[in-house]
Amino acid sequence: MLAWLVRSALQQRVIVLVLAAILVVLGLRASTDVPLDVFPEFAPPIVEIQTEAPGKGSVRSRYGLLPCRQKVIAATGATLRAPVERG
Repeated sequence: MLAWLVRSALQQRVIVLVLAAILVVLGLRASTDVPLDVFPEFAPPIVEIQTEAPGKGSVRSRYGLLPCRQKVIAATGATLRAPVERG
């Protein structure tokens, strides 16, 4: 059956080309009617660093991470968000 399909397509080249052109036109037309909310919303990746520092308060351990945070920001061009305090 596959050999018959290939043979027929090669013999009827004009019909195959016309059908392909019609499919391309219909696909382009359909793509213009797609609402924009179908496409995903892109958000920048978020990096969260969790550490344990026994005997240190949250402020002191947060400032201990400043060199690491600065390197991540410099390497990625990321923006810095305020840290989330957990309890």
